[in-house]
Amino acid sequence: MAATTIFSDFLKALEVPHTGAYADKAFRNMNFKSLFGFSRLLSAYGIPWEADVIADRSRLAVIPTPYLAKVPGGFVIVTDVARDASGKPQTVDYIFYHRRYSRPFVDFESLADGTVLRAFPTKDSGEPDYRRHHIVEIATEAKKWILLACVLFLFTIVR
Repeated sequence: MAATTIFSDFLKALEVPHTGAYADKAFRNMNFKSLFGFSRLLSAYGIPWEADVIADRSRLAVIPTPYLAKVPGGFVIVTDVARDASGKPQTVDYIFYHRRYSRPFVDFESLADGTVLRAFPTKDSGEPDYRRHHIVEIATEAKKWILLACVLFLFTIVR
């Protein structure tokens, strides 16, 4: 199932085991759409985190990716900072509302307000009751294909 919230996009970028339906529901039921809310969700997934305000926004280039950064309109998931041969940051790649973007780092530096949330998943991090949710997700997807196969079978018999 495709991710429909920034939280499931972030879990995917962090390579944390999760199901889209459960993660998206947890995000939608979050009381505060803020770093506080994100941090609570990350903690529920067993993911240590750290939030900070980076006054010198040029330092956004040295933070290990992925991380959340606050921009006008919400948060983005910074996935990569490309550098030139001298090591100077050139472009930043990020996800905003499930779409990937790339822009010059100097533009991003002026866009971001310096608020970041970094996550540090461990081997034990993951969705609570992930196995059960994953089985339900597979069964839900299989039902769609089985129903389609039944409809096609009925159409071939009726002919």
